[in-house]
Amino acid sequence: MNRTLCVAVFVVLCMAGTLTAGNILVFEDFAVGTSAIPGALTLWGGCGTCTITNDTTNFNTLLTGGGWDVVIYAEQADGTYSGSAAQLTAYVSGGGRLIGDTWQTGGLDGLLQASQASSNGSLITTDGNPVFAGLGATITLTNPGWGIYSQGWDPFGGAVGIGSLDSGGFAIILGNGGRTYMNAPLTDTYSPLSDGERLIANEIGILEGSTTTPEPSTFVGLGLGLAVLAIRRVRS
Repeated sequence: MNRTLCVAVFVVLCMAGTLTAGNILVFEDFAVGTSAIPGALTLWGGCGTCTITNDTTNFNTLLTGGGWDVVIYAEQADGTYSGSAAQLTAYVSGGGRLIGDTWQTGGLDGLLQASQASSNGSLITTDGNPVFAGLGATITLTNPGWGIYSQGWDPFGGAVGIGSLDSGGFAIILGNGGRTYMNAPLTDTYSPLSDGERLIANEIGILEGSTTTPEPSTFVGLGLGLAVLAIRRVRS
């Protein structure tokens, strides 16, 4: 009887131990619509320090300061990459994990081992890759007002393509030895927004090492349930 209670307590403690916090740094210069990034961080649920900025100088200072488990760089309105190219290159070369999107070519795409195949696709077809966990067979994209709101990519340099974009090319490029993702859509183009939140949350979880981490409340609820069952068994 007491052994059952001890096992339940041990399980709860082990589950609590998996709730390690991650530090995420986000640069997003602008969003016409609603960005999927804040909701993705909430859905992922592992934030220790999660910082979002649209200021290049601040981003560069924070990035070079270190301590980030995953960095997200969303170049959406301006040609901002050149202002952070040296810092991002050093980060990725040093083993850093990066998620990116861009409407441009010849900059961030090269760092993330992606080559433009098309633009302005409106439908992603998913495959069995874990980044699409919890998503359907397709992801719809809508343009909130951009000139270019999505880009299909081809991989190079040993990178791998994931999913497909209806305008041509892949929806995601997994590059740099599995440490970077280049996404086809800008962050405010997912319809519904929850699909983008889920996709980016999955990418964070995979890169950070927690895969698709359940919400802390899930752990707590399950752990308390196990403890209650054990206590009932002891009383019986």
